[in-house]
Amino acid sequence: MSRYPWRDTSEDIAGQSTSQWETPAGAQDKADKALQQANKYTDEKNQQFDDHIQNSVIHVTQADKDNWNSKASGNHTHPNATQTQAGFESPEDKKKLDGIAPGAEVNQNAFSKVNDVEALNKTDAITLKGGTGIIISTNKNSKEITFTANGEAIPGLHGSSHDHDGADPIPELVDIRNRLDTSDTDEITLQPGLQVINAQRDARFNLGSIKGKSEINGQGRIGIIGVENPYVTQISGNLLPPFYEWSLNSKANVIAPYELKLTPDAVNQNSGVEVTAMASKRYYFSLEHNGKIVVALKNKAGTELSRPYPYTSDQYGVIETTADTAFIQFTVSNNTIVAGTLTFSNPMLTLGTEPKPFVPREDSMLAFQTELHANPETGADPDQLFERNGQYFALRPWRKVVLDGSLGWTYHSAGTAFKRFQLDGFSGAVDSAYLTKYNGANLARVAWGTNTSASDQQAFQGVGRLIISISNTDSGWGDAYTPTPDEIKAYFNGWKMYEYGTKASATSVYNRTDGLNKGWTPITGDYTFGVNVIPSTFPANYSYTPYQLLYRLAKEDVEPVVSEDCLTLKEGDNVVQVGTGIVLREGIKPSHDPTYNAYNINAAPNSNVPASPLKSKASKLLNIYRDSGDDTNKWIFYVDGNSWGNQRAAAYAYNYSVNSAYSVTYIKLDKSPVVPISGVVAANEKAQLSDLTAGVAEALHGVSVLTQKKAEKDAPGWIAPTLLNGWSAYTDTSYAFKGYRKDSDGMVEVVGLVAGGALAVPIFNLPEGYRPVKNIRVLAAVSDGSVAIIDVNATTGRVMLVTGNPASGISLTMNFPTQ
Repeated sequence: MSRYPWRDTSEDIAGQSTSQWETPAGAQDKADKALQQANKYTDEKNQQFDDHIQNSVIHVTQADKDNWNSKASGNHTHPNATQTQAGFESPEDKKKLDGIAPGAEVNQNAFSKVNDVEALNKTDAITLKGGTGIIISTNKNSKEITFTANGEAIPGLHGSSHDHDGADPIPELVDIRNRLDTSDTDEITLQPGLQVINAQRDARFNLGSIKGKSEINGQGRIGIIGVENPYVTQISGNLLPPFYEWSLNSKANVIAPYELKLTPDAVNQNSGVEVTAMASKRYYFSLEHNGKIVVALKNKAGTELSRPYPYTSDQYGVIETTADTAFIQFTVSNNTIVAGTLTFSNPMLTLGTEPKPFVPREDSMLAFQTELHANPETGADPDQLFERNGQYFALRPWRKVVLDGSLGWTYHSAGTAFKRFQLDGFSGAVDSAYLTKYNGANLARVAWGTNTSASDQQAFQGVGRLIISISNTDSGWGDAYTPTPDEIKAYFNGWKMYEYGTKASATSVYNRTDGLNKGWTPITGDYTFGVNVIPSTFPANYSYTPYQLLYRLAKEDVEPVVSEDCLTLKEGDNVVQVGTGIVLREGIKPSHDPTYNAYNINAAPNSNVPASPLKSKASKLLNIYRDSGDDTNKWIFYVDGNSWGNQRAAAYAYNYSVNSAYSVTYIKLDKSPVVPISGVVAANEKAQLSDLTAGVAEALHGVSVLTQKKAEKDAPGWIAPTLLNGWSAYTDTSYAFKGYRKDSDGMVEVVGLVAGGALAVPIFNLPEGYRPVKNIRVLAAVSDGSVAIIDVNATTGRVMLVTGNPASGISLTMNFPTQ
């Protein structure tokens, strides 16, 4: 053990303990700590020293010294500032600046600009000067300027309004005043076919004139064809009709005019409508539906050209018609959907390519029941239809006559292989006649006073008589045979005579002198059908066009024309169609179809539907009337093989009244020349007011005319028919046959006795409108004291003796209601 014990003195450096020997570790530790504290001290001092050296603010740099050395001496001065040199502010400038108000601006001219007068400096002045009739006064105290119209010079005192009589007229007001003071109209010529007419405002179309035209065997028809029943229609807004005018499938049900529901149970149960379209035009259609639609283009012949939209779900689109497009066919369909309920609503078609809000179709029409002619060769001296005091008249230089068997034909003379016949009672210009026969052949004109020398010639005396020559092969009368008056009538009703029991032919004739075995066959037939009793009507299953005559009147005639409705153009675009062939309110007795308990109009003979044909084949049915009220929406329209023409209509029994009278307005299938229609429309408010006033006056006048017509109808004249088959008026003129007439209630009265005929042959025929509602038989008194039975056929109008003594006087006196 060491003599000197060691201890750690690292903590005893302050001499607080008794001194001892240190260990090496303790000494080293004390040295390390001392070095650490020394380094810390020197580092801090070095940083402070570096910061001091780098501080450029507390030290003067050489640049500072150079700057101080360049300064002026301490007693130097500065000059005042000028407009070109900086300097100190002078006391005067300071005072001036202190005198400027806050917000003050640089000095300006006296005023900027008044109209085209501009100030040049701050002292310029403008002078207000009174013009003609104007005084200017000023008040310096109140600083007011007053302008006064003194009324001593033009323009004078201020008017009571801002009209043209005032000092300050308003141009728009003056324009309105002028439009109300002076009537202004626009002349319009409506061309045949479809067109778009833009109207400045809603206005009635006032007819100027319609001129006649005549064609011989024109428009694919036989005979002399004039401008038959011209019309003009207008459609605005929507070009598509309501659904009840569409041809409907049996599974389709019209809920509202423009809403249809279809409950299909088979594919392609279609309903459709065909509308007239303009060629090379763009149309926009829209239709809300959950089914299928088809849009097709058709030409004039009805042949489909293309299908822009074939069985599509589209709700809208653009249709572009081609150069040969005449119709657009719209069809709503289920196509292959065979369950559920399909709805189609708000169909709409407009011109252009822009969509428009749905509106129903608005249309109007002006139609006439007349035929207008002119010289067939030159077109000279045309008939003219015009308006006067709200009534329509035709100025007629020409007269057309249908030469049928109802006229008073008589035998004139015979030539070689032909016979001449005459008809009297004309009042025309000599040698002015044009005449066609049943096959369209034109009878050659022979100057009056020169005898016809061959068949198919005519001579027209003008005031008096017409003579025509007929070949024996046409008539069936041989050289040795002279026809009776009734046989002549039969020929002009379309019958050729032949020897009954032999084979008729184009060249066969009847030449017997004993009067036996007389027969008649349709002249336009194939000679396989014949009758052995003089016929009075032509069979429905054959076609026959009677002889037709057109001649120049000796003196022009003016006669009233039946018209219907009024054409109104709407402000903006109107689709207008000018055509011919309209038939107004033709009476019809619908036929009953027991299979479906429905009633049909215009069903064709020999079809699958009970027949109810109109007088002419129909291209399009327009309106159906029940007791003069529009009943169209109760009928369903069909385009099928059962139609007499293109279209028929049917109504279920619950929509039909057996006690009502029905009539139809329709377009005939037969075509006739179409000519322009001229007229005027109101172009301002004055003209519109004049139209309205005239319309009221015309309506009142029309009421008075109707009242007069009704009075005339209540006391109708007697009609003396042609008696047939040897029947004639009874010899005692006190009881002789007088004829028939119809009163305003539709009751037909027949009065008088006839004698001399035979049983079971027509005595005469009642025309349409004078026939009974159904076939009737009447007990008739006979002059010999016996009783006879008279039969009246509701379909043909035939009046016939069923039983009784024809040699005695047979009373035809009877009354019955008409169809």
